[in-house]
Amino acid sequence: MDQFYLRNAAWYHTLVDRFEPGPSAGSIDQSGTTSPDMVVSARLRPFLREDITARFPSAVFPRPTEKGAVDIHDLYNHPRGRPVLKVLDNASPLNS
Repeated sequence: MDQFYLRNAAWYHTLVDRFEPGPSAGSIDQSGTTSPDMVVSARLRPFLREDITARFPSAVFPRPTEKGAVDIHDLYNHPRGRPVLKVLDNASPLNS
């Protein structure tokens, strides 16, 4: 899988550059759509020296216009063609 990311790094950067973020989760009306019994979390680790040396692309992009909000990108190895960008673009602020 590592080779997939390295082989498609240029395409990944092209897709990320074309990405236009929507409103962050803090600005979306979520009345009636949330569950107090559900918690979603993710562990993001910093790049290791080996990752930097191998030139792995970054997946987490802070939003310059919204303090603490990020967009998380993943390059999906689509079985029927070119890889596609999967995005969690309504990421909640980091400090909430």
